[in-house]
Amino acid sequence: MLASAENSDFTKEMSKDIEELIETIDPVKKNGVYQPVNACESLEILSNFALIEKTVIPILKKGAISAISRLLKHELKEDDSLLAEKGLLSLNERLIIGALGTVYQLISSPQALKTTVFDDILANNFEDELISTIKNKGNNGNICEKALIVINSLLGNEKTKEKLIEKMIKADITDNLTDLLEKFPESPQIAQFTNNLLFNLTKNSSEIAAKLAKQKFVKNLMKNTKNHLKDADIDKEALRLTKQSLQCLTVLSQIGQTADKLASEGGIEFSLMILKKENQMNPLLVDEDQCYSLNLASNEQEYEKKLMAIQNKGGNSEDLEEKTLSFFAVELLDSMIKDGKKAEKFINEEVLKEILSGLLINTDSHEKQWK
Repeated sequence: MLASAENSDFTKEMSKDIEELIETIDPVKKNGVYQPVNACESLEILSNFALIEKTVIPILKKGAISAISRLLKHELKEDDSLLAEKGLLSLNERLIIGALGTVYQLISSPQALKTTVFDDILANNFEDELISTIKNKGNNGNICEKALIVINSLLGNEKTKEKLIEKMIKADITDNLTDLLEKFPESPQIAQFTNNLLFNLTKNSSEIAAKLAKQKFVKNLMKNTKNHLKDADIDKEALRLTKQSLQCLTVLSQIGQTADKLASEGGIEFSLMILKKENQMNPLLVDEDQCYSLNLASNEQEYEKKLMAIQNKGGNSEDLEEKTLSFFAVELLDSMIKDGKKAEKFINEEVLKEILSGLLINTDSHEKQWK
């Protein structure tokens, strides 16, 4: 009985503390005036509370998402140059990062699916603040990284994914995302989350895919992929990022004149390099008779048959881990060299062996995946 009473008192006290913290971070206050310094301190405490499972539901019930949405809207309206003049730029950064961090803690909590957090995100149009963050704070890698982490978490939830993608397509955020890749080439997280977001956008909008094909994005994506594969030993994370980039390129290659654009940017040589890399790691012996059975210029029927086998072997799977690099490389090649004359220019016996090895890796019961 005593333990129950003590626990009840603790819950009431905690609930009161949470309510006060949320009141402090809300710029649209019921009482008093919004104080950014106090709001920043309260956000840091609230973020820590969000790590405790039993406090997640009380935090949401007290309107945390609504208050954080209003805080972000308020802080994102501030002009960076004016903030710098007043010496408040770093405080503005802390507030935005604290707000995004708290939301991330709430949506990634083990309790998340048992709460209203994703409904609250939708009800408060929180996607708008994420888009504004990318658009207004594109020069701040720390802020954009945190925003991208939240965005990618919401992409993983069926409730929020569709609306988020729809709003980002409508907001025409593509240029902002490709700018991030150029401004912060040394940030693996920005590269990873931006590429994942761009992939989801291109998959849902042919207009965005066509736009990306006209930019430096394709060339940069191939360059980043080569960098992931430059080491002799490829770790699991580098392999995953490589597959993600290749997946994005294969989507782009299916749209309009994008295949020609890829070829002109060195896409054929790039695809062959990918094949060679995986074939080095997963060697399969290919004899000359097998090689000539895949002559792309003279035996298109056999080639199509092999490609069909690849597509039936996990080709429609969304799971990157189930696909080899050669799967993507061959798909890219297929989009770029369907024309017989173009094939003759690039395909020789050595190249055919690489392609056939890649096909065998996908179609046979060959399970030597890179670890």
